[in-house]
Amino acid sequence: MKILHIANFAFNKLGERYYSIDRKISAGLIENGHFVYDYSFRDMARMGTIFKTKKLGSGVANNEVLKIVENLCPELVLIGHSDLLKKETLQTIRKNYPSIKIGFWFVDWLCEQSKANFIREFAPYVDAIFCTTGGRLLTQFKLPNNKIGYIPNIAQKSIEELQQFNKDFFLRDFIFFGTVYKDPDREVFLTHLVQSLGENFHCFGAFDNKAVYGHK
Repeated sequence: MKILHIANFAFNKLGERYYSIDRKISAGLIENGHFVYDYSFRDMARMGTIFKTKKLGSGVANNEVLKIVENLCPELVLIGHSDLLKKETLQTIRKNYPSIKIGFWFVDWLCEQSKANFIREFAPYVDAIFCTTGGRLLTQFKLPNNKIGYIPNIAQKSIEELQQFNKDFFLRDFIFFGTVYKDPDREVFLTHLVQSLGENFHCFGAFDNKAVYGHK
């Protein structure tokens, strides 16, 4: 297939997010014989105005998506974490190119209402929704016109190349990379781990500990 993959490829991060899920998905699709055209929505939105802000440039990026669909004629439009993509853009693709399939993936926990809201807006216009959250938080997006499915967090052999399971000695027993911002349940859980595991547990990005990205 020819696939248009609209996601957040984070070109502006200069390689520190090279292991992101969007890149893994594109790499896997290419390995399976498909052509993938990556469109980094937030980056292109920032480039759309002299102010370099993604919200102001979102209209430009939405118009570019329609132009790419016209030029590329993809069999599949795959969308991930593009909250500034407008439902009207999907409506136009549906109307003008009824044979194109549209899929949507999401890899953050769906506890925040704001995250669920924009997925709910997309739901009537996509053929399939894939999330790393299951249960009732996923089934809320099920409509007669779409399919929904749980997916695990994806690993890609060219990125996750370390083989820690072959080691006999470890500097750290358990690590966490991420934040607790606006997530009280996660903060309570991590606090419990810190108290239980002590020096055997290391956080990066939470509890005033500096985050690490890229090769580090």
